[in-house]
Amino acid sequence: MVVCTKLVQWLTLASLILGVWSALLTRTLPISSELYEAIVPLPVYLIMCFGCYSLFTIGYRLMSFNDCNDAASELMGEIKEARRDLTSKGIKL
Repeated sequence: MVVCTKLVQWLTLASLILGVWSALLTRTLPISSELYEAIVPLPVYLIMCFGCYSLFTIGYRLMSFNDCNDAASELMGEIKEARRDLTSKGIKL
Protein backbone atom coordinates (compact mmCIF):
# COMPACT_ATOMS: atom_id res chain seq x y z
CA MET A 1 0.00 0.00 0.00
CA VAL A 2 1.46 3.34 -1.08
CA VAL A 3 0.78 6.39 1.04
CA CYS A 4 0.57 9.47 -1.15
CA THR A 5 0.45 12.57 1.03
CA LYS A 6 0.46 16.16 -0.13
CA LEU A 7 4.16 16.36 0.72
CA VAL A 8 4.91 13.45 -1.60
CA GLN A 9 2.83 15.05 -4.35
CA TRP A 10 4.61 18.42 -4.00
CA LEU A 11 8.06 16.81 -3.87
CA THR A 12 7.30 14.72 -6.95
CA LEU A 13 6.13 17.77 -8.88
CA ALA A 14 9.12 19.83 -7.72
CA SER A 15 11.60 17.12 -8.70
CA LEU A 16 9.95 16.73 -12.11
CA ILE A 17 10.10 20.48 -12.77
CA LEU A 18 13.68 20.69 -11.46
CA GLY A 19 14.75 17.78 -13.66
CA VAL A 20 13.29 19.27 -16.82
CA TRP A 21 14.69 22.71 -15.93
CA SER A 22 18.17 21.35 -15.33
CA ALA A 23 18.06 19.37 -18.60
CA LEU A 24 17.08 22.52 -20.47
CA LEU A 25 19.64 24.63 -18.60
CA THR A 26 22.52 22.27 -19.42
CA ARG A 27 21.25 22.09 -23.00
CA THR A 28 20.79 18.33 -22.82
CA LEU A 29 17.55 18.95 -24.66
CA PRO A 30 18.02 21.10 -27.77
CA ILE A 31 16.39 24.55 -27.44
CA SER A 32 16.78 27.91 -29.11
CA SER A 33 18.76 30.74 -27.51
CA GLU A 34 15.57 32.83 -26.99
CA LEU A 35 13.95 29.99 -25.07
CA TYR A 36 17.16 29.46 -23.09
CA GLU A 37 17.03 33.07 -21.89
CA ALA A 38 13.45 32.50 -20.69
CA ILE A 39 14.35 29.21 -18.96
CA VAL A 40 17.14 30.65 -16.77
CA PRO A 41 14.93 32.74 -14.41
CA LEU A 42 12.16 30.10 -14.30
CA PRO A 43 12.70 29.14 -10.60
CA VAL A 44 12.23 32.77 -9.55
CA TYR A 45 8.95 32.93 -11.47
CA LEU A 46 7.77 29.67 -9.94
CA ILE A 47 8.56 30.87 -6.41
CA MET A 48 6.65 34.10 -7.08
CA CYS A 49 3.67 32.13 -8.41
CA PHE A 50 3.74 29.83 -5.39
CA GLY A 51 3.80 32.86 -3.08
CA CYS A 52 0.80 34.41 -4.84
CA TYR A 53 -1.07 31.11 -4.68
CA SER A 54 -0.29 30.79 -0.96
CA LEU A 55 -1.46 34.32 -0.19
CA PHE A 56 -4.66 33.80 -2.16
CA THR A 57 -5.37 30.49 -0.42
CA ILE A 58 -4.77 31.93 3.06
CA GLY A 59 -6.94 34.97 2.28
CA TYR A 60 -9.76 32.83 0.92
CA ARG A 61 -9.67 30.48 3.90
CA LEU A 62 -9.75 33.44 6.30
CA MET A 63 -12.74 34.98 4.50
CA SER A 64 -14.69 31.71 4.48
CA PHE A 65 -13.90 30.78 8.10
CA ASN A 66 -17.11 29.99 10.01
CA ASP A 67 -17.85 30.82 13.63
CA CYS A 68 -18.51 27.84 15.87
CA ASN A 69 -21.12 29.17 18.29
CA ASP A 70 -22.02 25.72 19.63
CA ALA A 71 -18.41 24.91 20.42
CA ALA A 72 -17.89 28.33 22.03
CA SER A 73 -20.91 27.90 24.33
CA GLU A 74 -19.81 24.36 25.21
CA LEU A 75 -16.32 25.65 26.06
CA MET A 76 -17.75 28.44 28.24
CA GLY A 77 -19.86 25.86 30.09
CA GLU A 78 -16.78 23.72 30.73
CA ILE A 79 -14.88 26.78 32.00
CA LYS A 80 -17.69 27.61 34.44
CA GLU A 81 -17.81 23.99 35.61
CA ALA A 82 -14.04 23.96 36.16
CA ARG A 83 -14.25 27.22 38.16
CA ARG A 84 -17.01 25.78 40.36
CA ASP A 85 -14.95 22.65 40.92
CA LEU A 86 -11.85 24.64 41.85
CA THR A 87 -13.72 26.97 44.20
CA SER A 88 -15.29 23.96 45.94
CA LYS A 89 -11.75 22.67 46.57
CA GLY A 90 -10.76 25.98 48.14
CA ILE A 91 -8.81 27.53 45.29
CA LYS A 92 -9.46 31.26 44.77
CA LEU A 93 -9.65 32.51 41.22
